[in-house]
Amino acid sequence: MHHHRRRHWSLSSLFSFRFSFLIIYRNLLMGIFGVKRKGIFLVWAYVPERCLHFIGIYFYPRRYWALAVPAYSVVAIVLALSFYIGLNFMSTPSSTSLNTMFDEFSREPSDFALKGDEDERPIEPISDIGIHKINAVMFK
Repeated sequence: MHHHRRRHWSLSSLFSFRFSFLIIYRNLLMGIFGVKRKGIFLVWAYVPERCLHFIGIYFYPRRYWALAVPAYSVVAIVLALSFYIGLNFMSTPSSTSLNTMFDEFSREPSDFALKGDEDERPIEPISDIGIHKINAVMFK
């Protein structure tokens, strides 16, 4: 005889299920309204005024903003990225500075004494690899 088990929902699983459902529902609505917004923008930007007047639309922003808002947005994004990159260049030490290789968190390799069999030696402590070793490996 086959017994059906009833699934017992915990509060956290119910919350996560409802929360994920709300996120899906919100994303669906945002997508639909996003498409509608883009459609309204394209109609406003490209349909001649006489056609808008014919269907009863008389109040809308000037057409100047159809070009100005995207142009200003692109310029603002380019300027923000340029400013961010410039700040990063200003806060980075020069390439000849030793601060590019060493800081307060640098660890010199310690003398690690090998005891016992080669197969059973422990893992070496974490440390930074010296620039001379990197150059020796990279530029043989």
